[in-house]
Amino acid sequence: MRKFVIFSLMFIVFVTNGFSFEASDEYQKANNLYQKNSFDSAAKIYEKLIAEEYHSLEVYYNLGNCYYKTNKTAKAILNFERALKLKTNDEDILFNIKVAQLKVVDKIETVPEIFYVRWTKNIASIFSDDGWGKVITICVWLMFLFAAVYAISQSSILKKVSLLFSFTFLIFTSVAWFLAKQNYESAKINKSAIIMSESVYVKSSPGENNTDLFLLHEGTKATILDEFENWQKIKIANGNVGWVKKSDIEKI
Repeated sequence: MRKFVIFSLMFIVFVTNGFSFEASDEYQKANNLYQKNSFDSAAKIYEKLIAEEYHSLEVYYNLGNCYYKTNKTAKAILNFERALKLKTNDEDILFNIKVAQLKVVDKIETVPEIFYVRWTKNIASIFSDDGWGKVITICVWLMFLFAAVYAISQSSILKKVSLLFSFTFLIFTSVAWFLAKQNYESAKINKSAIIMSESVYVKSSPGENNTDLFLLHEGTKATILDEFENWQKIKIANGNVGWVKKSDIEKI
């Protein structure tokens, strides 16, 4: 009951934030169905909006809630993860993912990352791609501004100060570009996926008759490393690697 209340409150918060695109009528219809507990009907409309290229945080988040409430764990996690890509480190989305993962059979211990890799990712996730773009733009403009002051100034003190600031913003620009690149690769390039089949044996190599390495269940998250024909090589959080059919997983 407590979880139901929490999810309902979070849903209302997202709805009241507003939703601005051409399909607002369909979106509102889906929201009304959700509030009437018609989760399957609401999910169909959200899915239709996504199929029509209306990708938004609100649609993915609400669709994830619909699937969670109808016990479709894998689809719930998939859509929460897609929402998270649009708003990294959002507390509500992260909470919902954690709650949904309680239903996942596989309890996989994550291999800890090296501290500086973890720090870099955390800092990179502070801003979105657009946010980092603005930071870089500001730093570049300030760098050229102080460079111009250095070029036209007649004062030796002002020249030294402006040169110092110009180099400082050059460094800031380089750091911001590096962090923006890390954020982009983490969110867009890294091919994460969710196991969608109820259960699937992970193979040692592509092919039905190859050795079974381990068993995974729906809702488990993996990273796609490679693919061959209708098979994909995946890696799970504890570092284990193997091959599964493309039909058994769906990219986030």
